[in-house]
Amino acid sequence: MPRILIPMTGNAVMAETIDFATQLADSLDAEVIVLSVSLRSETSQNESIFRSVGEETTKHKVELDIQYANGSLLDSTIEFAEKQDIDLIVMGASDGSFSGQFSVSDFRNRTSIPILLIPFPMYEENCV
Repeated sequence: MPRILIPMTGNAVMAETIDFATQLADSLDAEVIVLSVSLRSETSQNESIFRSVGEETTKHKVELDIQYANGSLLDSTIEFAEKQDIDLIVMGASDGSFSGQFSVSDFRNRTSIPILLIPFPMYEENCV
């Protein structure tokens, strides 16, 4: 079964990214893992968003496996993805930026795992 990773820091594109990734996972019969990354040792920053998004994911018959990590989004995502044999990383972007911290080339230079970048707001363009 393919494994899709959605790394998150609590930014505004989270709900849309999770919605898109669960639709993709449903069509591919894939597992979805959400990695909540925090610079601090707090794990609650994304939990309210996970709860609200969780209701939407049930219509796609996909369960979210939520994991937590501390550190930079780039380092934590790559380390987790490589240890967990992730097949695809799905991330959201807004206003032309990629999580505001780094670019896709930062990922490409450090891992061979494919990255799918979801533009926000994608639903206004009816891309789904």
